[in-house]
Amino acid sequence: MKIGFAITLYDKFEELKQLVKIIRSWKGDYHISVCCNHPDAYYILGQAVESGEIDDLVNPRHIAQLGEWTVKDGKGKAKAFAHNIRCVENVRASCQALEATDCDIGVHLHSDAWFLSEDKLRELVQAMIGRKKRVAVRGRGLEDTFNPFSSCTTFGNVDDHAIVWDVRWCKDYKVFDFRPEALLYHKNNIHSMWGLVFGVKVGLDNLWYYPTEMIDMHGNSNRSLSPFNLDLKWELLHVNRNTLPDTIGKQLQDALVVGDVVTWGILALELDKWEYPYVLALKHFGYSKKQIDNMPPMLKKQICDSMTIKQVFKNYKHRITDYLITKLFPIPKDIRTWYKEQGCIDEIVGEVNWTGDIY
Repeated sequence: MKIGFAITLYDKFEELKQLVKIIRSWKGDYHISVCCNHPDAYYILGQAVESGEIDDLVNPRHIAQLGEWTVKDGKGKAKAFAHNIRCVENVRASCQALEATDCDIGVHLHSDAWFLSEDKLRELVQAMIGRKKRVAVRGRGLEDTFNPFSSCTTFGNVDDHAIVWDVRWCKDYKVFDFRPEALLYHKNNIHSMWGLVFGVKVGLDNLWYYPTEMIDMHGNSNRSLSPFNLDLKWELLHVNRNTLPDTIGKQLQDALVVGDVVTWGILALELDKWEYPYVLALKHFGYSKKQIDNMPPMLKKQICDSMTIKQVFKNYKHRITDYLITKLFPIPKDIRTWYKEQGCIDEIVGEVNWTGDIY
């Protein structure tokens, strides 16, 4: 069984180098395909391709970048649309590129997401095959599809890190043959676009939301990927350096690659000290603990620096609205139970426990 990596990035070349180094240090023979839309990609990565460190270099379709979101010029929504379409297109092209290889299984990663264990990666692949699934993803699952006020969860919310798939099957069913701009981009974000693609093209009978044990920098359970997320179950690390102050992000990566938990703890305390005044301010500005916990450090600072009275009132209004929604429209804890008991799916299709292995 040949496993291929589809790695997507823009300009995180240093992190790509480290990820490739990790993969090439493993015992297995892996195909590494890199998809990069940076204008100097071939100049920067050409030597790595010639040396065989990288097997393929893919240049995705050009999607315009309309500028920074922080610049208020009346194009905020358009900038977000362009960002979402570009990100989905890059991952799509990255995954589809493996169809031209002899790989049996594909694994998609961004260059700042690293599997720290070859055994855990192979365990994940074997678990998908053992369940007779064609695509394995992680994400928020399907319970949010019951939220009547969310347009972004029609088919669930899929994380585009660590997608695992059957390359031949997905090629035959043209899973990665689509245009992101055709996916109701005004209603969907990056993760719900992937939920839409996999929900329609793969279907729940061939899709597996695999279990995770994600923690944040302090060891607390947390599903947010930024700025730091470590999945203990599969030993998958994600660090977004750009959202952390100074060189904390790089120091974290360097420490965890070698299993240095002492340095990890010291850096967590250092970050706590840096964040404290912003966390305190955000509480007074009306943000909930969950919202604050999910904010990357640099975003906390940015929000505090640009806060207005109007935004404070909006925050408290949203908190009241969210509270009422959760009380009036409760969301099932497990869609499998709902399908079986309220949805009566087994009776409808004449099968036993039809949705029992979605998770």
